[in-house]
Amino acid sequence: MQPAGLDAWLGPKLIVADGYGPVIPGWELDVSLNQQGSSKTFMRLLEQVVKRWPACEMLTYLQDDVVLARNALTYMRNYPIDENLAFVSWFSHWPAFGIAEQLHVMPVKSFSMSLALTIPRRTIQALLDIGLQRWPYRHQCDLLFRRLPKAHFAVHVPNLVDHVGENNSACAHDRLGPRCSKIFPGVGFDALTLEQQAHAYASGPRFLQPSAHEHRPEDAALQPAAVDRAAGLKVKTGLAGN
Repeated sequence: MQPAGLDAWLGPKLIVADGYGPVIPGWELDVSLNQQGSSKTFMRLLEQVVKRWPACEMLTYLQDDVVLARNALTYMRNYPIDENLAFVSWFSHWPAFGIAEQLHVMPVKSFSMSLALTIPRRTIQALLDIGLQRWPYRHQCDLLFRRLPKAHFAVHVPNLVDHVGENNSACAHDRLGPRCSKIFPGVGFDALTLEQQAHAYASGPRFLQPSAHEHRPEDAALQPAAVDRAAGLKVKTGLAGN
């Protein structure tokens, strides 16, 4: 992640691993004794961020099987998130939205595929307060966000993160398929060329109206996984920023 700006990251760095995790200099590590699945692992990430850094105001979260545009982390760290948004996603599987805005706002009930997010502390606490009670899905941590009442999130356009893993533990039949971004400009794209537009957006009306179009994920994303594919390394990477 060095080309994405990892060396310039100012906040702490945490790897939360499911069953096994590598020791990497400069990163803190939290590993479960047995494989728990992505839902519990994601909630453990949130718990660890609050426990280790009580003053942390923002979390940038990445799965381990993604690639980033150049300087993407530097751009994400400085990007303003409106108080009306639950989080910003830097990845989406949907086609181009056909909009001029840099953020495409939608209700959280339409969210899926939490590969790369920036999450404010208020949303972290809301998810922890809701917890995993009566949660039937082992690997579908993205659907946890749908439990936030009347909330909205935003997809950044263009995407600054893409998925490169071969398997989807939440959908047993799915390999890359819809988990590839259609609006990712490539690892050579410099995210800082968008900096001026981001600051112009922040200084103007920052909250867009929710999309009139209802985007729903694949039906498979709403079903429990038919096959448990948790045998491999599952890592949640948290880059906490104050």
